[in-house]
Amino acid sequence: MSIDIERIKRKLLIKYPTFGSVIANLEFQESIDIATSATDGKVLLYNPKFLGDLSEKQQIFVFAHVVCHIAFEHIFRSEGKDKKLWNIATDSVINALLKQDGLPMVEGVVNIPEAINYDADEMYNKLLEKEKNKQEQQSGQGNQGQQNSQDNQEQQNSQGNQQDQNSQSQQEETTDIGHDTHSLWDKAIEDRKKNSKRKLKRKNRNKDKQKRKKKQKEKKPKKNQNLLNRAKEKLLNKIK
Repeated sequence: MSIDIERIKRKLLIKYPTFGSVIANLEFQESIDIATSATDGKVLLYNPKFLGDLSEKQQIFVFAHVVCHIAFEHIFRSEGKDKKLWNIATDSVINALLKQDGLPMVEGVVNIPEAINYDADEMYNKLLEKEKNKQEQQSGQGNQGQQNSQDNQEQQNSQGNQQDQNSQSQQEETTDIGHDTHSLWDKAIEDRKKNSKRKLKRKNRNKDKQKRKKKQKEKKPKKNQNLLNRAKEKLLNKIK
C-alpha cells in the first residue's frame, strides 16, 4: 500500500485539531533504520514498509500515537523514571485513548484496557507498585528456598554474562515495549539539557553586558561633574 503522508496529516488534523501546532511543526521522514516508528520530539521517523502494510486508519493510529507522545511531553517527563515501565505506561494510556476514539490498534501494541482510567503518571505509579510487590514476593520465595541458592547464583551469573555480550540494540529491546521505539528519547533529553545550558550562558552574558553598560552610564555623570567643578575653580581663580 502506498503512503500518502500529506493525506494522513490532514486526517490527523481533522480528528485531532488540538494537536495542530505539534503536527504542523513536526517533520515526517522515512527511515529504514527503525523497524516501525520513532520520534525525538522534532522529527517523526517511520519505516515505509511497516507503514505500507497497514490500513489507512492504522497508519493514522501510528502517527497519532507518536504525536501524543510529543503533545503530552512524555519524552522529557521520562527523565529519572524506570524506562521500561514509563514506556508501558505512556503507550498503554495513549493506545487506550486512540482505541476509544475508534482507531484500530496495530499488531504488537501495548494493550491495557484499564489504562483508559489513568493518566501516564498514575499508570506509571501503578506499574511501579506492581513491580515492587513482584520483587518482594520473589525475594521472599528466595529466602524460603535457600537450599537452591547456589543454583540460582549460577543462573544469575550465566544471565549476567549473556547480558554483557548483548549489543546496544538488544539492550534497547529490553526497554522498548509495544510497536514503536523510544530509543531517541535519551538523545532528545541530552540535547535539551545542552540547549538549556547554552541559553543560560547567553542569559548570563547579557546580564554582564547590561551591568557593564550601567556602570559606564554611572561613570559619565561623575566625569562630567568633575569637569564642571574644575571649570568653576578656574573661573573663580580668574575673578579673584
